[in-house]
Amino acid sequence: MLYTKEGKPAGYNTKWDELHADSQKALLQIEDKIREYKDESERLDQCSRLHDSSISNVNFELDASHIAQELMTVVNEMMWNTEFAIRSYMMLRPRFLKSATGSSNPSGPAGALPNQPGPTNDFYSGVP
Repeated sequence: MLYTKEGKPAGYNTKWDELHADSQKALLQIEDKIREYKDESERLDQCSRLHDSSISNVNFELDASHIAQELMTVVNEMMWNTEFAIRSYMMLRPRFLKSATGSSNPSGPAGALPNQPGPTNDFYSGVP
C-alpha cells in the first residue's frame, strides 16, 4: 500500500512530493518493470517468426494429422479387441450352458426355474 509522509493512505490526487520515500521507491520499481516489459513487448513485435502464420499453421496441421493417425490406430485396435471378445463369448457361451445343465444340482441355480432356457443376447449378429 502506498502512503504519504504523514502516514495516511495515498490516493489518485496525492502529489509525488507528498509520498513517503518507501512509496516513491516502490513506484519507481514498478515503473522500471513496466519499462522492461514494454521493451520485451516491442522486441517480440519485431520478431518476424511470430507474425508468419504459415509456419504455425503448417506445424499445427502436421501435429493434428499425427494425433488423428494415432487416435485412429488406437480406435481400430479397440474395435478389433471388442470384436474378438464378442466372437469368443459367442463361441464359448454354449459350452458353459451345456456344463451348467449337466451339473449335480438338477434345479439349477437358486431361484432358477428348471428346463427354462438361459437368457439370450441378441446384441451381436456377426458370425463367430
